[in-house]
Amino acid sequence: MSATSDAINLGNLYTTRWQFMVLILAAANGQRGIGKSLVAENIKTRGWFNFRPEDNLPYPSGSGPRWVDQLELARADCKQKWRFMPDDRNDWRPTQEGECYLANVKAAVRDGALDMKKCCLWTPIFKRYINPTYESGSDETYRPLKIYEDAPDLKQNVKRIIRRIKDERKQASN
Repeated sequence: MSATSDAINLGNLYTTRWQFMVLILAAANGQRGIGKSLVAENIKTRGWFNFRPEDNLPYPSGSGPRWVDQLELARADCKQKWRFMPDDRNDWRPTQEGECYLANVKAAVRDGALDMKKCCLWTPIFKRYINPTYESGSDETYRPLKIYEDAPDLKQNVKRIIRRIKDERKQASN
């Protein structure tokens, strides 16, 4: 492993969760006072996420789009495991560590230590954001038909998030 790949290796490169983490860091990078809805809107309007119809469906016990729930799970990893996000749950700006990590991802791509062709959730537009010289090819990894069952703790995490969102909505209406 090179020094560049060591700087980005969180032990989970190329997983859907890692790809969502990088999307969040990029969408919120350089923004002030940015929350979940603006991060999701940035990703959607910039055409960075490889959408499929299932992405906009809610989980059986939820109300929002699955891909947004995945953003929230990835943000929790950014915040809790790697301190890439501040503690305030409404503040999705990357910390200095998060900005540094995103820069290291870009450097790893340039150095050839990271192969974006394995990142099936990212569109060619996002891949060009990461590396302006990126060119897609026939050797791209195709997105699996189902991406929402790949994490063993997914159902528990989603239930927890949905409960918290419902509690927040209930408190806001009181």
